[in-house]
This record gives sequence, structure tokens and C-alpha cells, in this order.
Amino acid sequence: GRCARHMVVSDLERSHRGLALAAVASRVMTRSPIVHTDAVLSARAAWTLDEVLRFADQAGLDGATGRRVFPCRFLAHWSRA
Repeated sequence: GRCARHMVVSDLERSHRGLALAAVASRVMTRSPIVHTDAVLSARAAWTLDEVLRFADQAGLDGATGRRVFPCRFLAHWSRA
């Protein structure tokens, strides 16, 4: 079968700043209590860039790299050698 030659992950990064931003921004942007709750839960459940790179290494995706992206996100990338 064919296997992927590239992998890109773009996601929230768990941090105190991200949690605060999610709490404030969700309340400024909407009155929905569901959004208020979900934004904070998503920020708490997010992975850190270091965790994602460790997962990639454990999965055999040698050489995965990543960088932090404003605001409170990360972008991880892997390419087959």
C-alpha cells in the first residue's frame, strides 16, 4: 500500500496563556454558555508542541519538527527522508 510522505499537524497548544485567552475571547465573542465551556475545555485538553514531537518520535516519524504560531497554536511537520 501507499504510505504518506508528509504529515502536518496544526492545533492549539496547551498553555496558561492559551487557557486565559480562550476564557476571555469566548466570552467577548459570544454569549453561548456552550462555547464558553467548550473553549476552556479545548484549551485544557490541547497538547504541547513537545508532546506532539515526542508522539511523532515514538511512532517512528524521525526528524519531525515544529514551531509555535500566534496565537497559542503550533505547527508540526514531518517528511519521509
